[in-house]
This record gives sequence, structure tokens and C-alpha cells, in this order.
Amino acid sequence: MEGNYYRMFPFVKDSNTIDVVQTPQQAFEAAAQFGRFTRVLSGMNINSLNITLPSFHDLGLRYRQFLEALEHGNSDRIIEVTGLVQQLKGHADIVSEYDRILQNSAFRQRVTHHDTKISNVLFDKDNKGLCVIDLDTVMPGYFISDVGDMMRTYLCPVSEEEKDFSKIEIREDFYFAIVNGYKSFMDVELTATEKQYFFMPVSL
Repeated sequence: MEGNYYRMFPFVKDSNTIDVVQTPQQAFEAAAQFGRFTRVLSGMNINSLNITLPSFHDLGLRYRQFLEALEHGNSDRIIEVTGLVQQLKGHADIVSEYDRILQNSAFRQRVTHHDTKISNVLFDKDNKGLCVIDLDTVMPGYFISDVGDMMRTYLCPVSEEEKDFSKIEIREDFYFAIVNGYKSFMDVELTATEKQYFFMPVSL
């Protein structure tokens, strides 16, 4: 139709997608594909990319929005989640560390996917990763955005939409699968400083 836009991609025969990561091997394969994606495009001029979602992974902005919501939001709801609010404020040092990262020349902006959930990877019939899909969020960014989004969505055995918090847990072997999978392509691209940020200790 006139005035609309469509995208066409080659059909990948016998490929499939996964909604929830079930095995460490799946996490490894997906992380490897996102690492491969960024490495293959390492020579691309990131300034040629349009910013489709400004400040999409800007942690500083999200935290400021959180503080503004506490100041102007529904007082009853704020009281109801007082414990969670205090817990989040207790991690404000992560935001400060993020701000330092933005000023650190050892952190490079690269072509990153920004939406690295498992369903954005095509797998073959043997559960081997083929390629990444859903490229509308591809923008300049830092590797921690892609790796962090994988951690957020792969480490837990249930969907990110799960409302029963008792089902939420962190699977350590999946963490190492993500790190090793991503590094299988990106190890030569990442600086020594960047590699240190696969794990950042925080006070609990």
C-alpha cells in the first residue's frame, strides 16, 4: 500500500525460534550469534545508523525517570512498594558506574542489536544458532547492552512476562554459557577493561 514500508528477508528453511532458554547450550549458541553479529559489522561506521529508539538503554535516564516517578507518582502505590524502592535506591552505585563507563575510552561503541532475547535468534533442527533476526533496534551501543539483555532474559527459567516471583531464579551455568558464547566471537574485539565488566560485584 502507498505510504507503507515492508521488509523482505531470505527464508531460512528448517529454522525455528525459542521463547524461553531451556539449556545452557541454547544460551551459548544465541550469545555466539549476537557476538558474531557485532564482530562481522566491526568495520561499519556506526554514525551511518539511525537512532530508532533514542536513549533505549540509557541507565542514567531510566534511573532519573524512576526518581521522578517517586516524586510525582501515585502515593498509595509508592507506599505499597516501599521495600522495593529502597532496594533499588541501594543500588544507585550501579548508575554511577554506568556514567563512568560512558566517559571511559576503553569502552567502544559498536553496532549492537539492543534486543537480544532468545526469540531473536534462528536455530536449526540440531539447536545450533544460525543468525539473528528482528533488526529494528540495531543502533550504536555498548557491548554491555547486548550481554546485559541476554543475562536479564536467559538466566531465569521463566519468561520475562512471568508474574509469579517464586519462579524467578538465577541459573549460574547459563551465565557462563552467555559469557563463553559471546566471547567465542568477540574476545578479540573487546578491550581488557570491557572484559572485566561481564561481572560487576555490587553490594546486596
